[in-house]
Amino acid sequence: MGSDDDDTGGIPPPDTSRFQDITAELLRAHACCEPDCFGCYDGGTGASVRIVGLAKKPELNNRLGAILGPVDLESSRWPVKLQDDGKLIAVRRQNLELVTAA
Repeated sequence: MGSDDDDTGGIPPPDTSRFQDITAELLRAHACCEPDCFGCYDGGTGASVRIVGLAKKPELNNRLGAILGPVDLESSRWPVKLQDDGKLIAVRRQNLELVTAA
């Protein structure tokens, strides 16, 4: 019979060593994407943003939108729904400005 400190029921703990590299990579991506900038507690959902500095699609610059959810760490882009036409786009952090109420 095990001690009171042994609550595993004889099951060995999982081997998580293979996740260490993945975790480090995700933490780097997390920091790069600045997830706190639009309200990390809810993934930034609903935050009003302005698109700025796009070179390949300059027609999107100065358009307003809303963050739809948390940043995609793989693409380093935020999901944004444009205010005027409802188009869904993915935008890097450096091309988004938080719009505050005046």
